[in-house]
Amino acid sequence: MNKQRFPDEFRLKPGDRVGLIACSNGLSPDRQGEIQALVSLLREWGLEPVCSPCLYAREGGAFSGSGKERAQALLDFYRDDAILGIFDLSGGDLANQVLPFLDYGVLARHPKPFFGYSDLTALLNGIYAQTGLPGGLYQIRNLLGRREKPSAGPSSGASLTVRETCWTSPFPFCRETPWRALWQEETSAAF
Repeated sequence: MNKQRFPDEFRLKPGDRVGLIACSNGLSPDRQGEIQALVSLLREWGLEPVCSPCLYAREGGAFSGSGKERAQALLDFYRDDAILGIFDLSGGDLANQVLPFLDYGVLARHPKPFFGYSDLTALLNGIYAQTGLPGGLYQIRNLLGRREKPSAGPSSGASLTVRETCWTSPFPFCRETPWRALWQEETSAAF
């Protein structure tokens, strides 16, 4: 396995497409307003969000699809070269069901930042272990607490930047894992 690196700074700029998915517990359908607010905020910032069909829980359960369906939706985002970053909106205890269905060769051939939170660390660590691709432990829904548009200077849209950080586990079975944090360019403060 070769460790792959993204540039020291990965910057989303106006016009960039980003994927939104739920690889763990599907979001409750009553949260559609919240997710629409997030989509609207990302559009205000000049980004083009693309929602996965595996986003909301189906039929009152916790699943937004089978493990295989959620893996396929994630792989579709990786295969789509127009998608420059993937943000998982979920968390919970179902992400590990996706792991057996991932084609790590596809991920390695189409590297892009993947961000998740909670049990998405299972995917982040699995992807890193199999491909060397770094990921990010971040919940993009946190942006909803930040409704004002960051200052972007004379250009239109907001500048979201990812800077690499490194986390080393105190446990011998975990390797050093590069994590990425989402930062606001203008203040260099974490969201």
